[in-house]
Amino acid sequence: MTSSVLYFSPAHTCKKAAEAVYDALSAYGACTLYSATLPEEREILLKAGIHTTLLVVICPVYAQRPPTLFSRFLSRLPLSCQGAAAVCLYGGISAGASLNRMYRLFNRRHIPIYGAASVPSLHSYRNEPHAKLPQKSAPFSLPADFWVRVRGNLEMKTEISPPKPRLTLGCLFPQRLAAKLGVRYPKKEKECAACGICQKSCPAGVLWEEKALRNSCIRCGACTLFCPHGARKLRFTCPLPAIYLSLHAKKPKKPAIFL
Repeated sequence: MTSSVLYFSPAHTCKKAAEAVYDALSAYGACTLYSATLPEEREILLKAGIHTTLLVVICPVYAQRPPTLFSRFLSRLPLSCQGAAAVCLYGGISAGASLNRMYRLFNRRHIPIYGAASVPSLHSYRNEPHAKLPQKSAPFSLPADFWVRVRGNLEMKTEISPPKPRLTLGCLFPQRLAAKLGVRYPKKEKECAACGICQKSCPAGVLWEEKALRNSCIRCGACTLFCPHGARKLRFTCPLPAIYLSLHAKKPKKPAIFL
């Protein structure tokens, strides 16, 4: 049985999780790690496709759902696999409808899901000055037997039931609109040294032009996290999102496991 781990990780939180999953699955046989974060990485994958026995998909949660940019890519990606597992990392309130959306996406492609999990992690808006969000989190972890049971489900063809969506305020709006209502797009400020690091880190590939940035920015926070000069900053449109996130960030959360 071969395994492949595919991740979307603008803020590198899911990348670390994907690396941990890759290490765990490599103990059982051949495993390949793929990134679909940057436009050029997605283009390569769209041409080559992924051929494997078990596909594990890892992504962050944006407005209680998988990122639309990543979901659209997954719907077009040439896939040849016997089954899939999904892991969604969320940093704010809850995973919302993210796992349910992933289940439906694979179901439309007639790919069975044999395991899923939503895992709390750092929020990508943690550097926004008005959001009192944690700067550290516990290391990514899943139950010790999680991947053994996923592989067992695949061998026995035992699919999981669709995870029930937790409907929250963010689910009521289209993802792009919800992002625009809560956060301003990160304009270039006077500290910019034209190093180009922000452009290389942008998963939407829109930092090259102000109009494109304004219209297509997904508010992932990658450019603000990786800019060495602090020349791009995320700012909430009003105090409410900062208060809302700060309050919920204090509540302890545990992974939700579906097997």
